[in-house]
Order: sequence, then structure tokens, then C-alpha cells
Amino acid sequence: MDSYRQYSGPAHLAGKRVISSKAGAEIMKAYQQTIPELLWSLERSFAGSVNQFVLHGYPTSSGYGNTTWPGFATFAYLFSDMHGPRQPAFSFYSDFLDWLSRNQYIGQRGIPKVDIAFWSKSTSYKTIPTVYSSEDLQEAGYTYEYLSPDNFALQEAYVSNGVFAPNRQAFKVLVVQSGESLTTAGVSKLVEYAQNGLTVIFFWWTSSNYSGYNPKAANSAAASLEKLGSLNTVHMVLGGTLAATLQSLNIAPRTSVSSNATCDAPGLSPEQGDVTSMSTYQQSPTHITVPLQLATNRSIIVAFHQSSQSGPHAQNTADGIVPVEANGNPLTVLRSYDEQTRSIKLSNGKFATLKPMTSQPSTLGDWTLVVESWTPPSDMYNIAARPQRTNSSYQLSTLLPWNEVSSRLANVSGIWYYSTSFWWPPVTNADDLVSGAISHTATVTVNGQILPPVDLIWAKHNICSLLKQGENIVEVVVSTPLGNVLRNYWDELETGGKFATATMLAVPDEAAYGLPSPVKIVPYRKDQVA
Repeated sequence: MDSYRQYSGPAHLAGKRVISSKAGAEIMKAYQQTIPELLWSLERSFAGSVNQFVLHGYPTSSGYGNTTWPGFATFAYLFSDMHGPRQPAFSFYSDFLDWLSRNQYIGQRGIPKVDIAFWSKSTSYKTIPTVYSSEDLQEAGYTYEYLSPDNFALQEAYVSNGVFAPNRQAFKVLVVQSGESLTTAGVSKLVEYAQNGLTVIFFWWTSSNYSGYNPKAANSAAASLEKLGSLNTVHMVLGGTLAATLQSLNIAPRTSVSSNATCDAPGLSPEQGDVTSMSTYQQSPTHITVPLQLATNRSIIVAFHQSSQSGPHAQNTADGIVPVEANGNPLTVLRSYDEQTRSIKLSNGKFATLKPMTSQPSTLGDWTLVVESWTPPSDMYNIAARPQRTNSSYQLSTLLPWNEVSSRLANVSGIWYYSTSFWWPPVTNADDLVSGAISHTATVTVNGQILPPVDLIWAKHNICSLLKQGENIVEVVVSTPLGNVLRNYWDELETGGKFATATMLAVPDEAAYGLPSPVKIVPYRKDQVA
């Protein structure tokens, strides 16, 4: 992610709204990359301020000489991925592409604000090495970008009230690390910024060098640096961490993060496009604190806007409590299984006491599985032909990866159709359908109604409105990449006259596809608290 910051810093300073990237090209992952893996690479890019993407690898749909099914492979099977209708998942792509479009839309709005600017100067960029490798800033909640001293010539590169680029990133600090390449023009600007009140930190400072050859100018710049030490805005730091240094200077991050949160994540759903009002937060004259619960690699969008609504909200939460329906009366909470009596504080100063909730989650079992296996057409070189598709059925008492269901499914790719049922007595008034991480794509149907796209990291959806008394049917359609089935034909795969084995000699590892995590029904009780 460090490399993204090296591009986004100058772009933001120049007022560029769009920072674009070609994404998804992962080496040695042709026909093996999963959608969650692709989304993880996109999320890291978003965190580095990239906000527009072109997905790598949509190949030609027409025939191509000396090429076998599933079709032309860019870079001869070296990089992922060959997106298109030859992929079993392609008909489900709209789910994650809608997620991508919403995140791009948000990422291109507003003016990004960043805490720290790093001086970073190089005479060539044959590679993009990590400039700041420590994770202390990230763990403490600080944001940072990189700027070259050449960028100081931009119109918005000035200091006002101790803030650098106040109309752009509004940096609080400029950091120069030991060993950085300095320029005489850049040092001149550095002196100007420090004199105008910007905090400048020379971190682990022992030495530097000057770009170009002008001994007189370099000596003059060195003398200017010596004089900087007398300013109270300039700090020479010879040890410790940068985060600790900033904290000692009372420079706080704009946004801080702590763990042990216990509340579901409100906000804008990038998967479904829904807007959910925050129902649990604390507000002070300077800060808003929101408890969140996020699975690993999961992301949300939180938005703030002025509102005339002034209904009560919860100020804290506890295990088994999900406040809902904020900014209105009455305020209600969803209470999941918890044997303890809980108390939450409300924004009106009162406390609400919640009785235990004794209905426990149940795991769905007795699944019927129909496997639609995709294999090459009889003529491997007829790439215009559709793949051969064969079905087989299995009964599962518990969910397992495909290759553990049967030895016949060891090297199989395609689409899997799961179905089961459960009985729902009306003892609760809200229920979630919860699964673990999805291996590739998934579409869920309850009683014939397709659910909105699920979060592939933490699949969860309230299904209360879809349930009926008696038997309820759950169906899940899961797709896979083609990687497993191509293991059977690896020596035969050819693209443009070059065999896959010429690029990647070893057969790809077998992947665990399917729906491997338990699917649960989580009951809730709805309680009015204000």
C-alpha cells in the first residue's frame, strides 16, 4: 500500500479527482484468483487513495490461433485473470462490480485530508520501494502520503496557520527521513514552511545528500538546515517511533481506531447500496465515536451529514445488542442470544436495561448439493464451443469444501447448487441468515426471494420479512474459478502457440471451493428502549 501513497500524494496536492489503476494482475494466479482475493487488492488500493480501476485480463472473445479452451490467456497464463463468460462466476459479476462502482463513487468525492506528508525524492523510479516500513503510524490511526520537493512548486503547496496545503490534504506535519535526497529548491521551501509554523520532523536524522551538482547551492542549503534547528516548529528526532514523537507533540490523528468493538457496522452498504443510520455513537464538541464490528479485510463506508432529526440514540452497546432505527421514535434494539442482563446508556441520559435473550442460533444441516461441473468441449481448440456441463448430486449433513465431499470432486470447477430447509416458529420477531467467508461468489434465496448481494467476507442478512410459519427453504448458488478443472489438462493448455507449462511448469495447487462454513439462523428479539 505504501506505493499507492507515493502516487496519491502529488495527485491530491494537484487537485486531481481521479487516481486510476489497472488492478487484479496477480502472478501465477491465472484462472485461480477468487473474487475475495481480487476485492482485497482493491480495498488496499482504496486505502491508498486509488479510486478508479480497470480490471486486468478480459481476453478476446473470438477464436485465436493455436489456442485451447477456455480461450486466449494474457501473458500466457502468467497473470490473473481471464474475466468473461467462460468463467462460471461471470453471471454473478454484477454483485462485486456494483460494490466497486459505489466505492469508486465515494472515493472520488470530497477533498481527502491527510495527517502527515513525507519528503520523498528519487532521481529514477525503476521500482517503487517502500519508503516508510514501520506500521506504528497506521496502528495509531495516522494517515500519510509522500511528496517530492518538486511538488512544492504547485500552487496549493503553501502553509497557512501551521497547516501545509490547507485547501488540499491539510497536512499537520512534514517528515524528512535520514538519507533522503535533498534539493536546494526543496530546502528553501522547507525553511519557508517551518518559518510559517508548519511542524517539521527530521526523523532518525544523521545524514543526507543533494541531488545534482552545485556545491555552492548545496552548501547554502546545508547552512539553512542548520539554522532550522533554532525554530520551535522543527524537531530533530534520533530515536523511538514516529507515532510516539507525534503524540509527544500533541499532534493527534484526525481519525483514531481502537479494537474490542461489539456493534454491527452502520453506514452505507457498498454491497447493496443501502443507507443505515447510525444508532450507536458518542458525540463531543470535537469528536464522534462510533463502535464498529468488522471481520478481517471487511470494509464499510461511514458518512456524516447535518440533520434536523434529533431522536434518541444509544451511546454504548454490549454483547448481543444491535441498536436499530436511530434518529426517530421509538428507538429499538435487536437482542440476540445472551444469558446476561445488559444495560446501555442513551443520549437522553437514561439507561435501558435489557433482559436475557434465550433463543440460540441454529446451524442448518441436511443439505442437498447439485454440482454442475464444467469441462472442455470435445475439441479443445474449438474455443467458441460451450463447455461440457454435467450434474451430480450429494447429500450433506454438514458443509465441506468440494474436495472433501467426494474424491470425484477433487479437480472440479463450475457451479454448485445448495438447498436445505428449516422450520420457523414465531418465537422471535427478527432473524439473520449468517454464513462465514465465501470462497468466490454466492447468491442466496429464501423461499424463492433472492437476497441482495452478500458481503463475501462476512455473509449476513436479515430475513425476517421473508420467513413464514412452517417450512422455509434456503438455496445458495456458489461458483468457482476454473483453476481446479484446468489441473486435469495443464499439459494441453495452449495460448497463441505457447503452452501453459512454458510459463508455469508446475500444475496449480488444488483450491478448496464451495460453501465450507456453517450457515446459521440467528434469532433476535426486538426491544423498545426509548
